Amino acid sequence: MAIYGSDDVGFVILGGYDVRSNITDLTDGAEALLEDTTVLGDSWEQQSFTGVNKFEVSVNGFYDDADNLSNEAFNGNQGSTQVLTWSPAGNTAGQSFRGGVIVEKNFNRVLGRGALHKIAGTLVGSGAVEDGVILKTYAASTGSTGNTHASAYDSGSSSTKGGAGYYQLSTITLDGASSFTVTVRHSADSTTWVDLITFAGSSVAPYGERAQTAASTTPVNRYLAAAWAYASTVANSSRTFTGFVGFVRNR
Repeated sequence: MAIYGSDDVGFVILGGYDVRSNITDLTDGAEALLEDTTVLGDSWEQQSFTGVNKFEVSVNGFYDDADNLSNEAFNGNQGSTQVLTWSPAGNTAGQSFRGGVIVEKNFNRVLGRGALHKIAGTLVGSGAVEDGVILKTYAASTGSTGNTHASAYDSGSSSTKGGAGYYQLSTITLDGASSFTVTVRHSADSTTWVDLITFAGSSVAPYGERAQTAASTTPVNRYLAAAWAYASTVANSSRTFTGFVGFVRNR
């Protein structure tokens, strides 16, 4: 068992916006929706599970109106659907992350005398909150092509229930390239790799996406990695992007 602290938080990314540097606390919780089924004659309240669960995330932090930071990430997005990913235990390949599709419920600026401006927001899940593994750490990567084959995640075994990939893109410099593609790859032997998921909006920043495998019965091989490539006939080593790729294997 490991114990973690605030310095272990690897990233907090909302729709491609890296807001970790503005956030002071994040609370995520799952809830079973119940209905009161108490009837006449009952001496104690009765509750029944409706079969529906939900998750909710609340964030607090500092107001920052610089490009791609807290005000831009949250302000004016009430009711919008975005992808949220956060890592409680570091930003290394193979480490765990949490993610989900959320709808921003509210955003508040908090102004106080003798204090820095703050923000507070509530994000409500549209679907399940998921725990996955980091395939590409959240960092800048330079070059026309790349992958994480050398640091591939070993799941220990294959599975047959599909899964979901998470992709967050904060910045990108195409520098002459016509497009940019990011994929989740899998392999049975960590040598021969094939694409498992190709993300749809890979060359727009800031951007976040959750993409499922073709079917809930899709086989997923033992080893997992991320890969990326720029489409261009012009050689250029100045292309760079800052982003994250992770995968959740259905069990």
